[in-house]
Amino acid sequence: MITAAQVTNAATKVSEGKRRRWAHLHNRSNVTIYVKYDGSDTALTVANGLPIPPNGERQLGNAAGDQDFWHDIWAIHDDGANEHALVIHEA
Repeated sequence: MITAAQVTNAATKVSEGKRRRWAHLHNRSNVTIYVKYDGSDTALTVANGLPIPPNGERQLGNAAGDQDFWHDIWAIHDDGANEHALVIHEA
């Protein structure tokens, strides 16, 4: 499945948790987008998120039925109220 999420300066769920084999996150913007996908109760912030630089990517792999990437994927940035695109390919 391919989706495009609009990321703002408020933490936003960009992909529902599900049994996925992999996810490829591509930052299509000119600002750094920060993500979390660990399933913790800790709220996502710019300070604790994993950075995806402008036009950068992060790939999540799943081997042997591991459940590490079955959680919701959240995203945020620190560029004011602007919206920026994060494209997600997942299966």
